[in-house]
Amino acid sequence: GPVRFPVAFNPTQWIGDYLATGVNSIEVDLRNQGSVNLSIRLAFREFSSFGSPGYLSSTPALLAPGSGWQHFVFSITVGTMIPIGSPPDFNTFFSGGMAEMRIINEAGTTNLNGDVAVAQLGVDNIHAVPEPTTALLGTCGLLVLAATFRRKQK
Repeated sequence: GPVRFPVAFNPTQWIGDYLATGVNSIEVDLRNQGSVNLSIRLAFREFSSFGSPGYLSSTPALLAPGSGWQHFVFSITVGTMIPIGSPPDFNTFFSGGMAEMRIINEAGTTNLNGDVAVAQLGVDNIHAVPEPTTALLGTCGLLVLAATFRRKQK
């Protein structure tokens, strides 16, 4: 079968000027419904540009199999985001409306696409903190997301 990267994104609600709206973190509830450990991170890259540079959260949400729902807060500051592939400086990137937010499984800190895995991840209650008033980011998150990812068949 095809290689599947565990990634979820919603470009219509999560593109915007994070700095002007005061957003400095994203809160989310996560659940590992699969049988492998997951290292969930937020990745930001230019909207609609596969392989483009961006930023990756330095601290993952570690989820053991069968973890049940857990609440995580991902900080979005210059000190908590790792630049990947020489993106624009942090302030330019997060204020220019180019930061497409992605939820990925990435054990390391080397890419914005995530590791290939066979997994099921539940995602709920995503919201920006503080909640912006602008419609560019929206106040609604992705509601329950349960996706199955498969490793490339040999």
